[in-house]
Amino acid sequence: MNLPPGRSCPLHYRYAPSDFARTPGLVADTLYVVGGLYGNRAALDALLALAAEEGGPATLVFNGDFNWFNIDAEGFAAVNREVLRHVALRYDAARRRNEFLANRPPGSPVHESYYRRIAAGPAYGMADAVRLGASLSA
Repeated sequence: MNLPPGRSCPLHYRYAPSDFARTPGLVADTLYVVGGLYGNRAALDALLALAAEEGGPATLVFNGDFNWFNIDAEGFAAVNREVLRHVALRYDAARRRNEFLANRPPGSPVHESYYRRIAAGPAYGMADAVRLGASLSA
């Protein structure tokens, strides 16, 4: 597979088949694996509504980056209260940042297009996001 820079999964993120040759630690009829929530409460609410529409119980597993762009302490606490009712995987933000920088140094295309956003947040304000959301739903 020949993908442009920044569009492939690093090898250390991948699992070997032997990693799955064990007794399952979690069994579910319906499983939602949630990545990249980043403190987005509207997305969390939409996900919970979707899971509630399942015909039976739904199991939600959140990767560790469920908080990142929270804009206030209340949002951080609200996301944590809900996410921690489900399965939440550990996340070491400092390690992730160091791995990112080691594999995508400043000046590389993916660093320039992505790191600035994860380090400092998006380059638009809340009013811009609301305006964009309104124009997309119209």
